[in-house]
Amino acid sequence: MIILKMNRLIERHGKLALVIIALAVVIPFVFMWGPHSVFDGTARRREVRNAGTMFGEPIEFPVLIRQLRFIQLQLLQSQGRLVQINRGEEGQMILDQAIQRLRLLREARRHNLQPVAEAQIDEWASRPFRTETGGFDREAYDSFSRQWLPHLGLSESDYRDFIRESIVINRLSEIATAGVFVSPLEVEAQLRRDHEQFRLLYRGFDRGDFREAAAAALVPDSRVRQYFDANRGSELGEGMVITELDEATKTAIREHLLIDVGREFYQREIAFIKPHLAETGDLDAALARYQRQYRESTAPAEAGFPFTPAEAEVRVDRYVRAIYQPVRKKLRLAIFDTPFFLDQVEVTEADLRAAYQRESDRYAPRVRARHILLRADEEDPEADREIREKLELLRERIADGEDFAELAREYSEDPGSAPRGGDLGSFRRDQMVAPFAEAAFALDPGETSEVVETRFGYHLIQVEETIPRRELDEVREELRDQIGMAQARSKAWAAADAFAYAVFDRSADFDLETAAGRQRQAEIFLELAQQREVRSQDTEFFNLRQLPPVFRGHRQAAEKAYRTNSEQPLSDVIEGDERYFVAYFLDSAPAQIPEFAAEPEIQQRCVNWARQGKELELARQTAADIHREISEELETAAETIEILKAKFDFAETAPFTRRSPPAQAAEYQWVIIDHLDDLEVATLASPVETRYGALLLWLAERIPADLEELEEEREQTRSRLLNRKADWAIRSFVEDVETRSQTTLADNLLSYLSR
Repeated sequence: MIILKMNRLIERHGKLALVIIALAVVIPFVFMWGPHSVFDGTARRREVRNAGTMFGEPIEFPVLIRQLRFIQLQLLQSQGRLVQINRGEEGQMILDQAIQRLRLLREARRHNLQPVAEAQIDEWASRPFRTETGGFDREAYDSFSRQWLPHLGLSESDYRDFIRESIVINRLSEIATAGVFVSPLEVEAQLRRDHEQFRLLYRGFDRGDFREAAAAALVPDSRVRQYFDANRGSELGEGMVITELDEATKTAIREHLLIDVGREFYQREIAFIKPHLAETGDLDAALARYQRQYRESTAPAEAGFPFTPAEAEVRVDRYVRAIYQPVRKKLRLAIFDTPFFLDQVEVTEADLRAAYQRESDRYAPRVRARHILLRADEEDPEADREIREKLELLRERIADGEDFAELAREYSEDPGSAPRGGDLGSFRRDQMVAPFAEAAFALDPGETSEVVETRFGYHLIQVEETIPRRELDEVREELRDQIGMAQARSKAWAAADAFAYAVFDRSADFDLETAAGRQRQAEIFLELAQQREVRSQDTEFFNLRQLPPVFRGHRQAAEKAYRTNSEQPLSDVIEGDERYFVAYFLDSAPAQIPEFAAEPEIQQRCVNWARQGKELELARQTAADIHREISEELETAAETIEILKAKFDFAETAPFTRRSPPAQAAEYQWVIIDHLDDLEVATLASPVETRYGALLLWLAERIPADLEELEEEREQTRSRLLNRKADWAIRSFVEDVETRSQTTLADNLLSYLSR
């Protein structure tokens, strides 16, 4: 497709095209790393010329992109999925981590850290591919290097560079934590704090207990009576006729009138931001405009600003975002499903043999086995002899008929396999360390090995099944299906790419900056789809909150299609799950906050928010009233605890510590822990606000820690404090590097990178 575009440019523009072609040749090598790069885009504009500055020097795009790839690689290994660079939170996280990594590498150079030994790189590089017994999983590594590294535009050499840089960055922690120290007094103070015990009484006030009271407060009896008098004899939903004002009728009228409460809530808490949204077209920009104009106003309340900037932000985050509709777009799609191209595929014998050869490890002989592992003690040879003897005794018990799996559960020190009875699953010879593999592959099913020594300790191995090599004839159909699907994917992508270019080529003479030009290109899109018998459809207006059915299961494809706009209406090929799309932007509807009357869901949300707010208010007010009543009564009371429990329904906890919160108060335990330092013995604390109401606390007793009983915990506590201090030291070090770097990033950098 690019070659055809270049030829067309040369035909039309002569020498000027050579400059454009030079850029077209250079840019892919600088910005694109592989066929499915997140930096793809055949006809994308490049608005950003400089990624930013760091330590007074420009951030070079190739360097930044390399680090972005490294962060994607790091997340792939830690999360098991490829995290794409997009304009959402994940994209921002990847960019932030890549910039942080660049800063730390610069700081490492400043400290002249020693080069990393190749052996250490080998060891780090193999860690993600270790088996449960410590062997190297060659199949997993080969799959990773064959599939994911090219997908990220990286080579095995790049992977080693990633490891090398990671080790260097890790060494900075030694510099950051130099001088971190924990004194005996600090350890003692922490032990006292951790093991001090408390016993208290508490009573919670949850908003859920005030549902009916909240409805009555929002719609008082006087309002119910007024409605009854005005509507006597009329119907009130589902055939209910208002004849007399009994309790059932009161409840029905009150629920009906809550809609008015919801409408009032909408006007008070939500509608204030709508004029600003109409001016800006974006919710965050609307909030910023409101806050700016509030601050610029000499009399904001009189000027129609009902909330302070902070209050406005709370309402936007709590209510408005929940119903806000971002810009909705209408697209025309050409859809290329991989299975439809299977009848164009021809898998030859040569294809099968080549695939079998490439996947030879996958079909290699395997064994399915269990093992019992006892760890070796490098500093105590005598202990090693005892371990061998213990395994010999276990081997005798197995020979006498005891179950290997049960003994593995009881004695094995391999935390990964012991709970499964020592089950290691099936494995190839090269997936285990050599002594273990040699012993396992020498056994017949049901046999148990002699004691086998490896660098992980001593093993007994029992083979359950031997799996011979799978020959080509056995896997021929499996391979045929795999190769066929791969070829079908290739053909589907090629058809989609040819379609996209044909639309581009046939509309090259139109002025696409005009509505008429875009309209004609959209018509050409449809005409070509019909001529080539390509499935096409126009979506309804949608945004990424609610995808149309055609994009269900293709979230990332929908995100890329959604990026099309009036300036760049035609997409490149977009990959889905066994499906490819070419998208064309037809129209957009502005961002909006739906009208209250427009959607029953909005009405119900506002009713619920109004009711929940009143419930919370009543819960907290009731807690304050009871606190005042208790305070007055306890001034003359002798049996305080009994009064609290009997008259005011307080519950009592058993003694607990900060590290072991009271199980009796599970719903409040962390609120209690957070407020322990504010409590005084035999004093009723002021009401504590919780997320769902309020809490009253009476501290009955503080029991000091007995340090004589805690000698064994001193070292553990010292280690914990040391780790905590080290974490803070590293965090401070990183923040200092960030401050000194004076990093500035180009405007819209993330949007640019996510194209």
